[in-house]
Amino acid sequence: SELNQNHLYPNIIPIIKPTYVPFQNVKPSFYHNEPIYALGDSHVLSIAWQTIQIAASSRHNNDDDVNIKKESIQFRTIIPYPVTGLKAWHTRKQTKFFTYNNLKINLQRLPSATKTILLSAGEIDCREGIGGFKLQGYNENCDDAVYNTVLEYVLAIQTIAEEYDLQILLL
Repeated sequence: SELNQNHLYPNIIPIIKPTYVPFQNVKPSFYHNEPIYALGDSHVLSIAWQTIQIAASSRHNNDDDVNIKKESIQFRTIIPYPVTGLKAWHTRKQTKFFTYNNLKINLQRLPSATKTILLSAGEIDCREGIGGFKLQGYNENCDDAVYNTVLEYVLAIQTIAEEYDLQILLL
């Protein structure tokens, strides 16, 4: 028998419609350390679930108004958030390619308590983009292409860091 599309469609679409659900701010029990999220191209998968040490220092004044520096080591577990095909060139706001939107979605999915992330991009630029003859957005030679890519990447990362109130550590 034929399915009644007027009945089926309105009842099925709400079931399969994708919805945005941020990850919970609950540390799963299998983490031994606080997570640090790694966003970027597929290279974030090779460092996934590794434990890293981050040196931290803070300064505060004691009761005698003496400035005291306190140093510590934090252990963090790297949690991957792959952004398939991300190039450094794609981190620019004016990018129309899907990878920019994918990056933004992954940034929005970060737990709200996230203050520091790792970001990996640039390998695909080197493999597929830089060095090609007069690529879109690049100038005449490879040196210009490298300079422009790095400049645009750093500016884009500064914008993203401000927009999401993040410290971004580049890999």
